[in-house]
Amino acid sequence: MTARENDLPRWLFALGAFLLSFTLFFATYCRTPYGDFDSLELSAAVASGGLPHPGGYPTYHLLGRFVQFLSPYEPAQTLNLLSAFFGAATIFVLALLLGHLVKDRTLALLCSLLLATTLDFWRLSLVAEVYTLHCFFIAMALYLLTQWVASRRSETLLFAALLFAAALGNHATTIFLLPPALIYLLLARAFPNGGLFFLCALLVLTITLAAYFLYLPNLAASENAGPFALLLQQADGSRADTQTLWNYITGKVYREQLWSADKLSQGAINIAAHALVQFDIAPGLTYGEGKWSEGPLAILHSLLLIFALIGAYFHLRGERDTFVLLFLFFTLTTVFYAGMGTTVQDMDSMYLPIYLCLTIWIGVFCKGVLLLLRDHGRRKSELACKALLVLLLISRLS
Repeated sequence: MTARENDLPRWLFALGAFLLSFTLFFATYCRTPYGDFDSLELSAAVASGGLPHPGGYPTYHLLGRFVQFLSPYEPAQTLNLLSAFFGAATIFVLALLLGHLVKDRTLALLCSLLLATTLDFWRLSLVAEVYTLHCFFIAMALYLLTQWVASRRSETLLFAALLFAAALGNHATTIFLLPPALIYLLLARAFPNGGLFFLCALLVLTITLAAYFLYLPNLAASENAGPFALLLQQADGSRADTQTLWNYITGKVYREQLWSADKLSQGAINIAAHALVQFDIAPGLTYGEGKWSEGPLAILHSLLLIFALIGAYFHLRGERDTFVLLFLFFTLTTVFYAGMGTTVQDMDSMYLPIYLCLTIWIGVFCKGVLLLLRDHGRRKSELACKALLVLLLISRLS
């Protein structure tokens, strides 16, 4: 049997995760414009060809314009559906990544669906926002890095570089993945040779610069540029110079809301509270509603965050290199958002990559439990544990 045939079941199980999550999101996504300011503003910017708020999101804007051209729906509904698609695509890639880490396809499918049923991931998969696309890029980059280490195929790393450049054009915090990725490649002794590394770096630089420094000024100069175009103009009304554009991309206008060491403790508490809520609240099938878990499975919902922390320890003991990759990204992202405190509107929407990491560690924890049961000759208990995960997922839909 070829390696491709061996991989086929993993792809099929991941496809099952995609179909289940997309069905859930499609059944509940907003068919009309959603009343949140960012969602409405992004929809309007994409529909009119105008300039979004800082930092511009050129990848999302270009993708939204392309999909809008193909879609029979109104622009707002199209972009809402696009979020649902990339929410499901994230679950697909997460199932692949977990399948690689835990070597159990069924467990990978079930644990990836846990992320789909967290409160904010589900909510943001139903409305026009950049965050499910951001999560898709992060999950895909993590998966491609692990595949490069396993296969050393040049096209895998080149595709990862291309994807990373597009991800930077969607959300600037993707940069937090770069240091962990370089350290991971060094630890795994899989750092590319000079020529391949130079080509990857050139791809990232060229595409990112083109997205930010060519596409956004053209939007600002268009007839439908919108109010944010003023941020890309100099005092005399001429087009922005490099410094003005850099200030726009990095969100200098939000300076009072950006990172400060004084906000770290308050922000860390806020993130921990939100993470607990994500796994302890059952969102239900009606958009916008959520309730604290009830019934016999309520305590299991509450323990999921603790399972994630134990899973991180299992991950360190089992696969040090991938643990370092995930832990460093988790830490950099958490510290950055903690340093922003609670002053930024809809701060909780930005935490999705943190929940992605926690879900991976929940999967590693579950695999550790199954291995303990297997070592004690209790294979029937393995099936019972997976059945419990199914019941847990069903209970989150009630």
